[in-house]
Amino acid sequence: MTRSPSELSSSELNALTYDAEIVGYGEKGKVTTKIRQTPNVGVRTTSGFLVGSSRGEWGGELIYLAGKSPQVRLIDENITGIHPHALGTVVVTGLAHLGLNAGALYLAKLVRPGKYDVSRWKTLPGAPRRSGVMPDGSLFVSCEGGDIVLKADGRMEMAVRAP
Repeated sequence: MTRSPSELSSSELNALTYDAEIVGYGEKGKVTTKIRQTPNVGVRTTSGFLVGSSRGEWGGELIYLAGKSPQVRLIDENITGIHPHALGTVVVTGLAHLGLNAGALYLAKLVRPGKYDVSRWKTLPGAPRRSGVMPDGSLFVSCEGGDIVLKADGRMEMAVRAP
């Protein structure tokens, strides 16, 4: 797997932060804690950054950041990968925790500068472990329930290991 030139390196991610909330429940009910989050994954866009985090059972989010403009929360999911794709930007989400083992791909499309339409697109065969772009431009996602390859035309296939 390779990293796309628009995918952010660890040092670039460490330079970006945003406001996030962790929601939990205690004796008095719902408890919300505000934190300053450093993203786990992200890509550079023409007008800013799409970044995301995964805090496991404590949640995660996809955020659009652009200079001094207010951050824009796009979805509340554990984000494990963000990759450019021929059809838009693919956002890899999911969680394996206790009895939960689920994952999905979202497609983020730029509507106009600074405005994204993000929709749930494909269901993964389990929580994603890692993802990356293959030399032919396909997206590879290794999941708890099997590995998939997302082709440039949007077809999703189970990956087959070479003999």
